[in-house]
Amino acid sequence: MVKLRVVALVPDKRVEWECISTHPVSSPASAWTGTRFVFEMAERDSPAARFGCRGQGRATTLDFRHVGYDERSEFTGFNNFAWGQVLQNLKRVVESQPG
Repeated sequence: MVKLRVVALVPDKRVEWECISTHPVSSPASAWTGTRFVFEMAERDSPAARFGCRGQGRATTLDFRHVGYDERSEFTGFNNFAWGQVLQNLKRVVESQPG
């Protein structure tokens, strides 16, 4: 199990967690200890609106950063793929919510 500590929280704008758990060196999560996960949301013109498409206005964007991660880790490929899946699942859940 990965244990996180909230480092910063601005409701509806930003959350930052620090990974405080330790894992065996054989685990992909071992590369996370001491790193931070930052999620920032902002409302911007949707990409379609920038090109003048009708019916397109503002959109909420999510900026994700994994700060302090050593990209030379043997687990970089696995962790990159896993984060892609997590973010796709998050997108699907958020877009399925009413309103």
